[in-house]
Amino acid sequence: MNNIIEQTALHINAASGQWQVHDIHDPDILGPVDYGLARYLENRDSFTFGAGLLAGSRIPGSRRLVCVAYSPAWQGFYTSSLGGGAYVFHRTGLDYV
Repeated sequence: MNNIIEQTALHINAASGQWQVHDIHDPDILGPVDYGLARYLENRDSFTFGAGLLAGSRIPGSRRLVCVAYSPAWQGFYTSSLGGGAYVFHRTGLDYV
């Protein structure tokens, strides 16, 4: 039995100012690190942030806003998070930006 997780991402082109909301249909993407890595592999200059599937729950630690991008300091893919940031972000209806 395959459960399809409905997720959405807001894509913003900072150079042109254009934006689009995309539905994500990839069963391998379960959270912001998975999505950020997929975007990073497509375009190394991308910066992604988002919330996990449990961001709206009361589970401690589930409300962290996760940021992923290329790090010049580490010279590779890097993740960071902001405690409590996903608590309000989750109300936007988006999973990733």
